[in-house]
Amino acid sequence: MSRNPESATYTHGHHASVLRSHTWRTALNSAAYLLPHLRPDMKILDIGCGPGTITIDLAGYVPEGHVTGVDQAGQILDQARALATERGVTNVDFAAADANRLDYADESYDVVICHQVLQHVKDPVGVLREMRRVAKTGGIVAARETDFGTMTWYPQVEGMNDWLTLYYKVVAHNGGEANAGRMVHAWARRAGFSAQDISCSSSTWCYSTPDEIAWWSGLWADRTVESDFATTAVEAGLATEQELRETAEVWRSWGGREDAWFSFLHGEVICRKREELSRADNVPRHVLILSIHPYGPYHPSVWAIFQRREDLVGFDHRHPPFLTATKNLSLESSRLSPRSPKKFTMGRLLTGRQADELHKSLIAYLQANNMQGTAAALRSELGLEEQNFDAETTTKYESLLEKKWTSTVLDLESRNATLQSELELCAPSASSKRVQDPVTWLPRSPPHHSLESHRETVNCVAFHPVFSSIASGSDDCTVKIWDWEFGELERTIKSHTRAVRDVDFGGPKGAVLLASCSSDLTIKLWDPAAGYNNIRTLQGHEHSISAVRFIPPSSGKYANMLVSASGDQNIKIWDTTTGICVKTLQGHTGWVRHISPSSDGRFLLSTGNDRTVRLWDISKTQPENTLTMTGHDNVINCCALAPPTSYQYLAAIAGSEPAPTKTSGTAEYMATGSRDKTIKIWDARGTCILTLVGHDNWVSALAFHPGGRHLLSVADDKTLRCWDLSQGGKCVKVLQDIHEQFITCLRWAPEPVKSVANGESPGGRGSAKAETSAPQIRCVIATGSMDSSLKIFANK
Repeated sequence: MSRNPESATYTHGHHASVLRSHTWRTALNSAAYLLPHLRPDMKILDIGCGPGTITIDLAGYVPEGHVTGVDQAGQILDQARALATERGVTNVDFAAADANRLDYADESYDVVICHQVLQHVKDPVGVLREMRRVAKTGGIVAARETDFGTMTWYPQVEGMNDWLTLYYKVVAHNGGEANAGRMVHAWARRAGFSAQDISCSSSTWCYSTPDEIAWWSGLWADRTVESDFATTAVEAGLATEQELRETAEVWRSWGGREDAWFSFLHGEVICRKREELSRADNVPRHVLILSIHPYGPYHPSVWAIFQRREDLVGFDHRHPPFLTATKNLSLESSRLSPRSPKKFTMGRLLTGRQADELHKSLIAYLQANNMQGTAAALRSELGLEEQNFDAETTTKYESLLEKKWTSTVLDLESRNATLQSELELCAPSASSKRVQDPVTWLPRSPPHHSLESHRETVNCVAFHPVFSSIASGSDDCTVKIWDWEFGELERTIKSHTRAVRDVDFGGPKGAVLLASCSSDLTIKLWDPAAGYNNIRTLQGHEHSISAVRFIPPSSGKYANMLVSASGDQNIKIWDTTTGICVKTLQGHTGWVRHISPSSDGRFLLSTGNDRTVRLWDISKTQPENTLTMTGHDNVINCCALAPPTSYQYLAAIAGSEPAPTKTSGTAEYMATGSRDKTIKIWDARGTCILTLVGHDNWVSALAFHPGGRHLLSVADDKTLRCWDLSQGGKCVKVLQDIHEQFITCLRWAPEPVKSVANGESPGGRGSAKAETSAPQIRCVIATGSMDSSLKIFANK
């Protein structure tokens, strides 16, 4: 299937390897859950029909009806039409259409179906709403979606897990959801279907025979290197062509095993479109409100809801009669209003059985408390005859409501106590205005701000060294400047033509610059003092540029220099005043993913796809690779040099005294994070002194706490972890699900500098705070994610 570019990008495209899978699909293997609901005269709309094999099969199940298949890919529709002609099927047609804006009238079709469509769109709920709109009252909306999280195979061949992780990243980059199968029922609820209207099921595809395994592994091997999936992975910097070739070989190797087996689930829903409730007959819909709030239904929090509704009748037997003259509501004690509706309608939050249990509990409770009149009135409204509600039934249900009430109160009180305890621990006292010691401060949820404006994955963030500004770069090809204190977007910079991979603030003293690098093979320098004008574009790399860092201005020789790393396996040093590349560092044998210069600019740390950690002495006339470390089992995504404040803790872990070495104290210890899910800490001799295990997916970024005691990390498992180096690297804090998708980047705000950039006044919002001679710690960190947002955590 294919869609509007504004909605998402179809991850697979229509390469031959993709169509081999699509043309294999039939109504029986892909829509069996729907077939029992079909009648011969039905009119069906198939969304995202692709080559039409399912669509044409469905036509055979409705010989007196008609099936229309829609897609946006013209060449695919031509193929579908040709197949229908070849098979002699005449009750089917095909047309171009956008699933988000179907060009069909309301109430047009008996059945509207999609197969593996919702997982590829940015707004699956919107597509389901459109499907519901064009379905007839009493008709069916059906959907079946793959859940990649259920994919399982045998035997476990090295590299297969990496393929699945890469697939998640590519789908997220394109705006889709790889785990759609488990979510489709929830999307249907949000699209307007009630729980009673949705029937859920699941089914599997399983490949186990030699022919099936050869077919499945072969199409994925081809798809990994030749389809739109492969193109996106390379262009987005998620994988290199060599890595994709290696992944394809993994598929072929697995497919060559005699005992190979592969299976995964699909989530399925059948949704019935019910008749919309109408008020044209002047019969008001009513909901009985039995108050469980200590202050009754007229407590402000409840009353605010009543005032927005015209269809509520409430009572509370514990309070005196409370009547109101408003048009919205009549409230009585014990007895229902004389104008009670003739038909009692429960909300659709309960199933039929749950509603029946609640009705019986209400009546039994009222009878047990000698409110026979009210019980009789309610029993009459519900149509429960007295002979069907005998003493045994009353005994069974009379205490159920109180038990539910008690358990609810206890649960709420427990939650309230927990929240109050957390509040007392976290919130500053109004009188003391205490603020946590910056040296021990760690981020806590919820974030101070969630910054949202990017349309695609946020790949990088960087703090301005003076002002409360932060820059972010995204797959949407833009750089955005925000005020992190106020949570406001200040400007959007559009110049790069491909994804922005990294950003960094730095440059000469008194003249702060912003650098950005991109998959378009350029580095751009921006002047914040001149409205972020593009003052220079640096070119020279032959592949996507993955990282860029300014060398600290205190470094003398390289005071005006910038370092970049690329998929061309090179590291380049640039003169920012001329835009000339003055040095090229070669040594890595794969994509260089990340770089980290030392605080004095003498040393540079680099990591990459070749699974090595390299330390470079760039203070020499001819920069030298002085140290190479190995130990990770997969690509090393990130690195960070430890600040001197952490040396006392790391020396204790290493079992040695923090003595001077050839690095003169500026690169004594370093940390690296890898796709093998681990973090390693190394000393200046190249020895791994500590391995931190805890993340459940690729480690994306690291940041040492300026106070020295903690190391922070983020990963594709959507967690931020804090490791206490004074406790041997113990994980002392985990922030779960701070983003909805993989976390891609992490930065700690640098210590404030003591000079103000040219042309920038220290007054007003975003200005620099008064500086002291002592180093200061800014307790602010930022994270970015594939969910297109930034999160700001601050000690406020």
